[in-house]
Amino acid sequence: MTKKTGHKSGLPSRDELLAHIRDNPNASSRRDLMRAFGLKPSDKAALKDLLREIKPRKERDGRDDKAPSRLPSTLIVEVFDIDAEEGEALAHPVNPELGRPIIHLRGETPLGIGESALVRIEGRRRGRFAAHVLRRMERAPERVLAVYRPAPDGDRLQPTDRKVRTEFLVAPGQHGGAKSGELVLAEVLPQRRLGMPAARVIEVLGSINAPRAASLVAIHAHEIPTEFPSDALAQAGRARPAPMGEREDLRSLPLITIDGEDARDFDDAVFAEPDTDPANPGGFHLIVAIADVAWIR
Repeated sequence: MTKKTGHKSGLPSRDELLAHIRDNPNASSRRDLMRAFGLKPSDKAALKDLLREIKPRKERDGRDDKAPSRLPSTLIVEVFDIDAEEGEALAHPVNPELGRPIIHLRGETPLGIGESALVRIEGRRRGRFAAHVLRRMERAPERVLAVYRPAPDGDRLQPTDRKVRTEFLVAPGQHGGAKSGELVLAEVLPQRRLGMPAARVIEVLGSINAPRAASLVAIHAHEIPTEFPSDALAQAGRARPAPMGEREDLRSLPLITIDGEDARDFDDAVFAEPDTDPANPGGFHLIVAIADVAWIR
């Protein structure tokens, strides 16, 4: 029984093969390609020849004249391509001082193009290094919510998200006017060297002890949208006040809202005045006004 793959059986063209490898970088080993195109064991040799044709000459020969003879036993690398024939990730060292040698990554941790990993070098053959993936490195966030902390040896940003396990150096002159202990939104800068990553402050949000700080931290941690979509804004623009109907008009009263200062919807208000009823001497007349949020136009 032939497994249905979505491709007609038969050796693919060069363009079809390149398109499949580009769209499926983590499933491009020879076995994966045999299955994807419904090939038979007798097609294996022809597929191998086709794979060798589409690989750049330098990659096919496995040579890199600028590759260093040695690398550190462990280092961080970034994947730049997937080997079309073997399905293994190809990487370069992140540290530019180590040059651009090609490193074949082995191990059970699948990596895609652009991902980084800590690896252990296991050997070198024909200009290429072989390395075992120890662990995938988490991608650095593009923006970070953090507390600004000045320091003699360089200002620091302490992220509010515990998943971000590093502090950030504030680039010189990029503190945005923040003061110690203030909550800031910062843009992470490209890292061009080893050491602590750098960032620049793009918005000062106020004291970390301010009432709205907890809300800002939660919004950032859970990636909650802070801007309304255009359709919602258009709908709000078309909204009209509720008709009076049987409602009592209290707009002449100097109502005072009782929501907290960090509230986003001020829908509760109160009014109090001395009660003129002789049956309630020394008493007060209290009105509690609550928005009719259930009304739909």
